[in-house]
Amino acid sequence: MRRAIVAMLCGPHDNTSREDGLSFRRIDKAINVAKQFQLPIIIAGDAFQGTDLRAFEDRACNNGVGCFRVYDAHANTLADVQGIIRFLRNDPEFQRGAYVHLVTDNWHMARAASMLMMEAQKKLDLHIRCENVFQDPLPPQEVLDGERQGLTDYLEGRYGQRALALSYGKPKPVIVVGCEGDTELVTDLSVV
Repeated sequence: MRRAIVAMLCGPHDNTSREDGLSFRRIDKAINVAKQFQLPIIIAGDAFQGTDLRAFEDRACNNGVGCFRVYDAHANTLADVQGIIRFLRNDPEFQRGAYVHLVTDNWHMARAASMLMMEAQKKLDLHIRCENVFQDPLPPQEVLDGERQGLTDYLEGRYGQRALALSYGKPKPVIVVGCEGDTELVTDLSVV
């Protein structure tokens, strides 16, 4: 018998009502789907070295939903879906097959679902139900174009070989250059 789970890919920091930009639209959709089908959630992502994952996990747990985190510092969709597959393969309950309710924004779903299905092909019997999030904001056209190009690159075996045209919704990178007491001195890499 095939076991089911909800898998959510972390989204961009594009909530203008929050100082840190953290958006809860994807986790809220994942929580609703998890409650509807009485399933746990796997959250995969990379923002802020995994701290977003903990915030999303807390939100799920506070809503009565069990949660697992998958973190990969490679910071891309391919690493996230590979982490989900590794998680499922390492759990004996999923080794006979998995039914995944995949949650991400509608503009990201084609690439995410294609990668998840194709990466799982030789490793896991996987069926996917796309649970699209249609809530705004819509990213700039360059990001939408990048989504299509990223899918094409993946299908043609070139994924990750191009520079990103626009790093949409990712927090600005910083480097800790020293400490004074308990205060870290940082450099904002976006101006270097």
